[in-house]
Amino acid sequence: DIRGNRIVLFDTSGKRGEIYTQLPIRRYRVSDRGLVAVILAEGKDSRIEIYNGLTGDSLGSYGVPEDRIGYPADLDISPDGTKLIVSYMQLDMQPQDTISTSHIAFYRLQRVGSETVRQLVSSKIIQGGIFPQVLFIDSAHAAALGNGSILLFEGNEIPEPLKQIDLPAEERALDYFSNDQYVGMTVTRQK
Repeated sequence: DIRGNRIVLFDTSGKRGEIYTQLPIRRYRVSDRGLVAVILAEGKDSRIEIYNGLTGDSLGSYGVPEDRIGYPADLDISPDGTKLIVSYMQLDMQPQDTISTSHIAFYRLQRVGSETVRQLVSSKIIQGGIFPQVLFIDSAHAAALGNGSILLFEGNEIPEPLKQIDLPAEERALDYFSNDQYVGMTVTRQK
C-alpha cells in the first residue's frame, strides 16, 4: 500500500503476515525469508525500517537526512536477508546547470539481541547518473538500474562493482525487469 500504512504478505498457502507503519510507505521489498525493508516518509526526510514480515515486528530503523545523504529512491533486501542495497539520489542545482548524483550503498544486516543493525560495507557514487531502481539478483549479485546504464555488483560479504553496461547515447531506459537470473530494461530512442 504505497503512501498507506499497511503491508500484507502472502504466499501460496495464503496470508502470512501483516505490518502496520506509523509513517507513510514509499517503497518496500521482501526477502525470501520474510524480512521486509521499507522506505517511509518522515516529513522532509525519510526513514528505512526492517520488519519481520511474519510477525509484523520492527527489527530496526534509521533516519535518512536527505539534505546530506540524498533521497532514498529504492532499496532491496537480499534473498537470505543479510544485505540491504539502497539507491540515494541528489540534485545539485547550479545557476547554469543541474548535476545529478546517485549513491549506491550496501549494508550488512546483523541481529544484535532483538534488533537488526546495519553496517555500511561498500558504496559507489555515480556523478551525472540517475539510478532509480536497485535489486538483488541472488544473495551474491546485485544491480543498479539507471536511465542509461546497468551497474552489476558481486560479493557475498562486500559487494564490489563487477561491470557497467551503458546504452548508446541516443537511447534511454523506460522500465526495468528481473528474475532470479536476469535483469533487463525496456529501451527507447531519444529524439
